[in-house]
Amino acid sequence: MITTGDQMSPEEKRAYASLYMLAQSHGLTFTFVNSMADKPGYDGAGNFYVMQKHSRNPEQMISDMAHELAHYALANEEMRTYPDFGLGPSPDSGLAHASKVLFDVNCDTEEELASVFGMVLEFWAGHDPRRFTWDFHSWGIAYHANGDPKTPKEVIGKHLELLKLRGALQGELGGDDPFVGWTIPFCERKRDVECQSARHSRAGEPAVPVEATVG
Repeated sequence: MITTGDQMSPEEKRAYASLYMLAQSHGLTFTFVNSMADKPGYDGAGNFYVMQKHSRNPEQMISDMAHELAHYALANEEMRTYPDFGLGPSPDSGLAHASKVLFDVNCDTEEELASVFGMVLEFWAGHDPRRFTWDFHSWGIAYHANGDPKTPKEVIGKHLELLKLRGALQGELGGDDPFVGWTIPFCERKRDVECQSARHSRAGEPAVPVEATVG
């Protein structure tokens, strides 16, 4: 966990804490490092590594955390045992030649689904993904494809339906906002961690541990 100081808005702090505790509820950790030279984005043993520089941009940090959690949620048990889920290196990973082992998986499809599911997780955590992730992950290009603007629902609707088929989402794609109204089974266990954190806080302990600081 990082200390946020004045770099995060109250909304960003809440979203960051929600994603951090969501990771905890699944036995996962985030570690901020200065170099990814010898590290994957995910090590195959429940540990995520994020570049420390990203913590200086709260919106990118929240986006990265949600995206990595989305990969974990969508991965099967075998994929969770491989660095970077066996799909190949993340953009910051230093294990470019060692991490792709699942050649029978459509990596582009997995990345697109993880991107969309990560945005759903961001929204669930209280941070609107259209503020950063939507364009950072290039969905805005599709939004204006061929000079014919499409609504966000039209751009990612098929991906949301695929996420439903895979059991990651429950509910119906109804209104104009594609991020509203979903039940997310992966997030259900977070409530127990929230209760534990509240008890620790009342006992005078920090609700979320501090592991690194932002200079």
